[in-house]
Amino acid sequence: MLFNWKKYKKLHEKEILESQTDERFNRTLKAARIGSWEWDLKDDSWFASPTYYTMLGYEPKLGPADRSEWIERTHPDDRAFLQERIQNVLENEPGFNEYEARLLAADGTYRWQRITVLSIERGPDGKATRLMGIRKDINDRKQAVEALQANEKRLRSIFEDSPISIWEEDFSEIRRKIDEARKNEVHDWAEFFATKDRIIEFYPLIKILDVNRATVKLLECVDKKEALRKLPDFFDEDSIDVFRSELITLAEGNRTFECESIMNTSKGKRVFLQLKLNIVPGFEESWERVLVSLVDLSERKVAEVALEESEAKFRGLVEQSSEGIMLFDKTGILLDCNPVLSNLAGIEKKDLVGQPIWKAGIGLMPEPLRAIEGFDNLGKQWELGRGEEIKAESYESTVELGSGVKRVIDHSFFPIFKNADLLIGDIIHDVTEQRETAKAIIDSLREKELLLSEVHHRVKNNLQVICSLINLQIDKSTVSSKEEHELRDMETRVRAMSLVHELLYQSDGFTSIDFATYVRHLTGHLLNTYEQDRSRVQIIVWTNEVSLSIEKAIPCGLIINELVVNALKHAFPDGRTGEIRIELNKADDQSAVLIVRDNGIGLSKKLDNTDGHHGIGIMLVENLAMQLHGACEFISDGGLLVRVVFPT
Repeated sequence: MLFNWKKYKKLHEKEILESQTDERFNRTLKAARIGSWEWDLKDDSWFASPTYYTMLGYEPKLGPADRSEWIERTHPDDRAFLQERIQNVLENEPGFNEYEARLLAADGTYRWQRITVLSIERGPDGKATRLMGIRKDINDRKQAVEALQANEKRLRSIFEDSPISIWEEDFSEIRRKIDEARKNEVHDWAEFFATKDRIIEFYPLIKILDVNRATVKLLECVDKKEALRKLPDFFDEDSIDVFRSELITLAEGNRTFECESIMNTSKGKRVFLQLKLNIVPGFEESWERVLVSLVDLSERKVAEVALEESEAKFRGLVEQSSEGIMLFDKTGILLDCNPVLSNLAGIEKKDLVGQPIWKAGIGLMPEPLRAIEGFDNLGKQWELGRGEEIKAESYESTVELGSGVKRVIDHSFFPIFKNADLLIGDIIHDVTEQRETAKAIIDSLREKELLLSEVHHRVKNNLQVICSLINLQIDKSTVSSKEEHELRDMETRVRAMSLVHELLYQSDGFTSIDFATYVRHLTGHLLNTYEQDRSRVQIIVWTNEVSLSIEKAIPCGLIINELVVNALKHAFPDGRTGEIRIELNKADDQSAVLIVRDNGIGLSKKLDNTDGHHGIGIMLVENLAMQLHGACEFISDGGLLVRVVFPT
């Protein structure tokens, strides 16, 4: 048999070609990170290409391999799904089948893989007997898709959860109409959109693609569907002018638009808005995506109106004030003033504002603030006390106005903290008339005080004359002992009244006297008058710095006089020693208590209102207590105690 060399050569070349083709195919799969596999179910043999292993970092295996190890490397969440898909392919799903799952890589991470399965042989029962497939690593693409989805979710959340009303709109039809007008040589867009009919023609061309939850809330709608369905109802005549400006701006080539607008809610409430329109980047030519944001300005508008009203009110108060008012910065630059200040200074407001106050020709400023150092020190003082209760700084100065008239000016400087800035206010009051009136009153008061002092002096002198006459009468040899005692008692009573006027005359005021001083003078005179040995009878005076008016001092002085004289004459007979205690204290805020007590022999009989044997001294004490509108109490127990309580 002859060897057919040509046939052998062709077969060999065919084998080489097939080998090269398989090699190129394998290189292609490797470069594309695609692993292939084949499963013969007749003998349950499973083969995989080297790339099938290396694309996940495993060492490749030659020859039959264990298919179950790849089932174990499938992510637990994907394992049941993978087995279900393979079972469906085996039983009844001809053709290509694709599914995605996560497989464990050699580095311990799971990577997304796309698996494509093809049934290449089936048995008589229609079930697959041989499968082949490929596996492609799609982890990077999968992560990119997931990142894209997460980003889209985040952007959707920003859109939906934004507190600002956001509208996604399609302006492509408006762009088409504007382009048609531009082809027809339209250049003056303000004129083109001048008529209301033209604006109404363009309005339906807007397509509202979406609105967020803040828009639904702003429009007072139940849900987004209601908001989109009722959209035309939210606009009125005021909206036409806004839409006109919007169309003109876009037609002139601008990609943004901003203005204030008004919209009606579903409940008829008018809402003031800040509208901003932006063509989304990438859609500058088509205008298919336009974002419109609406910020509710209603509260701000209400606040602005209230602020304007408040400013107008306070401006009116400042302008109509009868006081001069100035406002400076902390360097002394005059920021504002009212007409009274301008008139008082004799300089027009326009010539004052913006000037340092000490250079503006005003002689109104007090001496400490006539230079920048004064204002600087005042500002620093207030800055240090920022946040605390700060009192106004008051100054008074005498100034000479342009007319040559001198006026007395009272300044009240106070700080105004405006964020980080410090402003200084000054309220100026012309107190010339008040100071002149006060001076006249003081002069008149001094005159009256002088006259009153003279009156008290003369009364005191007249009473002393009476005392001198009584003493002359006592010195007559024809006066009996009884008459002498009676005249002596009379003299002490007159002396008690005279002493009040003497202390008033010597004091700085003429309305009250220091009662402790008065009592000491009075009792000292009584001891001298009745020639008592001060070492035998002591008089103790105890008062809590009580001052009494002349109306109260004279009756109290006469009561003390009667009781002390009575004690000196009768309480300590036969040379007995003892003490007389005089106390005057406040009983409460409206009354005082006078106590005169001695530790002598006491009264010889009980005193009551029916006893007709009272001496003239006791009767006088009771009457004087009634004159004080007070109550008098006599207690004779180990001496005599007399308590008089009277209103002050």
